[in-house]
Amino acid sequence: MVRTQLLFSSNASNCCTPLNPTDNYGLILYYQKKTIGRVIKRFDEVYKTIWRWHFYAGIFCAPILIVIAITGAIYLFQSELDQVMYNDLITVSQEERYLAPDVQKNIINKQYPGKSILLFIPPKNVTSSSEFVITTDSKEKLSIFLNPYSGYILGQRLETDYFQYIVKKIHGTLLIGDIGDWLIELVVSWGLVLVLTGLYLSFPRTIRVSLNSLIPRLDLRGRKLWKNLHIVGGNYASLLIIFFILSGLPWTGFWGAKFIGVWDRFPVGMFSGYPTSGSTSSTLNHDNHEIIPWAQEEILLPQSENTKTNITLNEIYAFALESKIIPGYKISLPQDHQGVYTISSIPSKANDEVTYHIDQHSGKVLMKVGFDDYSNFAKIVELGVSIHKGHYFGILNRVLALITCILLILLSVTGLYMWWKRRPVGEFGVPKSGENILKYKKVIFILLVLSFLLPMIGISLIIVLLSEYAIKKITQK
Repeated sequence: MVRTQLLFSSNASNCCTPLNPTDNYGLILYYQKKTIGRVIKRFDEVYKTIWRWHFYAGIFCAPILIVIAITGAIYLFQSELDQVMYNDLITVSQEERYLAPDVQKNIINKQYPGKSILLFIPPKNVTSSSEFVITTDSKEKLSIFLNPYSGYILGQRLETDYFQYIVKKIHGTLLIGDIGDWLIELVVSWGLVLVLTGLYLSFPRTIRVSLNSLIPRLDLRGRKLWKNLHIVGGNYASLLIIFFILSGLPWTGFWGAKFIGVWDRFPVGMFSGYPTSGSTSSTLNHDNHEIIPWAQEEILLPQSENTKTNITLNEIYAFALESKIIPGYKISLPQDHQGVYTISSIPSKANDEVTYHIDQHSGKVLMKVGFDDYSNFAKIVELGVSIHKGHYFGILNRVLALITCILLILLSVTGLYMWWKRRPVGEFGVPKSGENILKYKKVIFILLVLSFLLPMIGISLIIVLLSEYAIKKITQK
């Protein structure tokens, strides 16, 4: 009875009398209704603004996110595609024993006189070829594949002609250099905004909406089906997409470069006791071969002592075998009398990463850096990178990454399709602007945190807000 009376007048003799604001109970409910009305109106205005942000972020990001997802999915199956596309270069028949690495090196020197050998990659298994990387007269990197049993040169391939090199370049720079790298970073940064605003927009307000947000409604047709697939796919993919965006940021030119300078710290004095060059370890990396892990890129390379003796590639190879380094490691050769041999292993599990820098004259290990030497943040980043590449926990990791790529494509395509179908003919179809949510402290706080963690968001947001302000001023005139 109390609940019934609250819904109407408190007059017991006329329980169904409409609300009277002068009545005590009616007055309370009258103001409650006004408050609820204001809340609903505010929510509606905020919703419109969030929807507008989601729209702009989607239109800008979706086409490039599709490219990133497709190239990422291709890169996940690099080894399988290599077997199909380059089987004649990388596969040999097993024989009794390998030729010594120095013998293989001499064959390369004889066939390519005067060329500097940068890298030697021993066979990964008994049916794999050896690979040498040299610098051509035009300063390009040329991979030469050699049968480690017979010494027969199987063929050669410019790094820039390698299919996975092209895929990787599209994935990271869109084939337009630094500008593409910054554009990719901008897109993936706003990709986070796209995911977060999408979650807000699809957040279930009732049990029925909750079920529709989690279960595909294949009985629907037309735009309703596309909307349902977009919402359901987004709800399931959001955490995966956020993880793969964050784990891919260390490769970016702006955020990655700044981040590495802050978080890849090593204990003071860890690398003291030997002369260092002015070059960082990252200079050993080149387009097709990652020699140095992300966490070690800023370490200064040590220098060899000036003596008349030199150790051989055979001895370096023997050291790698004795150290039980996981096959697949790479050996960088010194390029002058102060250079060092570098043995680097970046296996599937980041925990097993290890790098040795060895004096080319004495054979002394000048520096050894492994996963245990990384800072806690660098360990997290390297583990994230390993998972991002689909390496860390085998086929399940690749399947999970592939599903993420497929869902990202699905979300991008369905979002673009719905925009195209709903936009008025001849118009862009921008959602109506709602309330200026920047007046809310929580929103400003979230934007400041995002801008601090992802500077590209802050920079672009300032540009967008200034542009909108300028457009409003112009239209008002």
